[in-house]
Amino acid sequence: MIIISNVLVIKFGYGVKGIAYATVFCEFFELLYYLTLNKISFEKIDKTILNEILEIYKQCIAGVLSHRIGVIIFTSIASTLGEDLYSIHVMCCQIAFFINAFGLGIAEGLLVLFGMSISTFDEKIVKNNLKTLKKSSYIGTSLLIFIALLVSYPFLKFMADNKNMEIVLIYMGIFMFEILFECLSNPMEAMLNVAKEVRFVKMVNFLSVFFIRNITLIILLYILNFGIYGVAMALVFDYFIRTLVYYHKMNKNLNWINYN
Repeated sequence: MIIISNVLVIKFGYGVKGIAYATVFCEFFELLYYLTLNKISFEKIDKTILNEILEIYKQCIAGVLSHRIGVIIFTSIASTLGEDLYSIHVMCCQIAFFINAFGLGIAEGLLVLFGMSISTFDEKIVKNNLKTLKKSSYIGTSLLIFIALLVSYPFLKFMADNKNMEIVLIYMGIFMFEILFECLSNPMEAMLNVAKEVRFVKMVNFLSVFFIRNITLIILLYILNFGIYGVAMALVFDYFIRTLVYYHKMNKNLNWINYN
């Protein structure tokens, strides 16, 4: 609906304002569809469950906000390299976003399956299923890295200026490790969240993005003079640390799983 309506408003000359109105209309239509589908009723609300939802929501929103603010700081530092070099970062990010969209799909699928396992209240089933889910995430990550290697060069060839192609390919080579660790960490983060470890995930996000990523970037740019490559290396280091922390948390014991 969004694609078709946007094409139509552009064709009929309504410009950017028409795109905005058309997109909002489509989002409103989607909202009505979900309300109808879920048959939402506000007649009776369980206050205990509502309070728990609000508490989880507060933790999640704090984690997301700290992540977004950390990204803004990171972007503002990285953009000081200049338009040409920063555009290389943006191009590689687009490819990473494309690949990581599949990774997030895996993470959401594992979140649902792990939630269903926890709802059995059977620790043996949860333990066995957790092993299977982790193995499937590793297989999925391997597949996504293979896809990233296949699509990166043609995508970059299409987007990049030929004179910067050598820098672009080296930068994308470093970025492959960012894709690897992000694809590994996202499913673990999702499963920790579904086990109600939202406070822990929030703290990891905050410390990782706000401090590890940005401090590493400052050191690589202004002390070690790694230039544009330092931007990719800072992202790699951030997701590498995050992956290690989540992996340690999940494999230490099963005490982090909340059955309530």
